[in-house]
Amino acid sequence: MLSHMSFRNTLLIYAGIHFVFMTIAGPVGAAARAARSRAGWADKEILRDPVFWATAFSLELCVFGFNNPYIYMPTYAVERIPTLSPQYAVLPSSIMNFSSALVRSLIDLIAHSIEPANAFMSAIFISALSQLLIWNFAYNYVTIMVFSVAFGLTGGCFLSLMTPLAAQLLGTRNLAGLTGTFNFFITPGNLGAAPIAGLLLSASGGDWHAPISFSGGIQLAAIGFMLYSTRARLKRQPAWLAKF
Repeated sequence: MLSHMSFRNTLLIYAGIHFVFMTIAGPVGAAARAARSRAGWADKEILRDPVFWATAFSLELCVFGFNNPYIYMPTYAVERIPTLSPQYAVLPSSIMNFSSALVRSLIDLIAHSIEPANAFMSAIFISALSQLLIWNFAYNYVTIMVFSVAFGLTGGCFLSLMTPLAAQLLGTRNLAGLTGTFNFFITPGNLGAAPIAGLLLSASGGDWHAPISFSGGIQLAAIGFMLYSTRARLKRQPAWLAKF
């Protein structure tokens, strides 16, 4: 749309789509809301649990490595292949979004089979490797597209797994509040990932290896925190309840 109409009209179209869906979702959500006791914003018992903090930091680090391919891929593609048309420059981002939408609707089925924590770590591991080993060396359009598919299929899975992961590691008590707390923890990544990557790109003199390695490396660090969470939780519950 951006190539055929102004930014203003594009934003108006997207705003209209969101307005329609929110108008439908509001009454539906109100009708489906079950009567329940009032829950607090924070569960003090969970806040004292190191598993909660390790899981929250893992999710936060995931976001720092998640946003950059979507934001910087058009610029990267044009720098690597200056002859690209605007349509082909943004196509990798579109492929990433399409792949992400496809797999995020199926990841819960996978998590049901191998457990949410295992699905989380597997997806993030593949996502990190796709950045470190494919995007880092994507010098032609075919490799860029291969990365777009690989990252799109794995990079955003942690967002869909957030609630199942919380239930598995911390229980279902006040699950909505717990999910909201995790969403709060990913806010710094949403705000800071792109500026940090841009700073690294500028400081390295335009060397794309710096921001790409940052994005992939920080997702590997996220797996480390999640490994702690799963190991710590395994020690606290019977082996037949934990399938890590």
